[in-house]
Amino acid sequence: MTDHRCFTVATTNYLRNLDREDLNGRCVAVHYQKPPKKTEQGTSFGLRIPALIVTDYLVDPDVVAQRVADILERHWDDEPVVRLDDAARFPDQPLPDSQLQNGGACS
Repeated sequence: MTDHRCFTVATTNYLRNLDREDLNGRCVAVHYQKPPKKTEQGTSFGLRIPALIVTDYLVDPDVVAQRVADILERHWDDEPVVRLDDAARFPDQPLPDSQLQNGGACS
């Protein structure tokens, strides 16, 4: 099996309540897909979903989307500094920005 990227960039369609030009315009998104899993029946591929729509108001939405996808891909499996439920137990103690990371496994 080839190397799998959980976060990729591609065009997408989604429902928008804007003018006709926007409805028919090109839209780029960062997509997420879990890595394929080997099963007794073969290989199971997860659903590929647009996780982040990148606005066309940016000068180069494709470049921005690719940078976001690369950052997410590189850091998705990092150990979180603190979990969000830890922050809920101590509401009177604000966390520094460096500790507000939320982790999760790509796979």
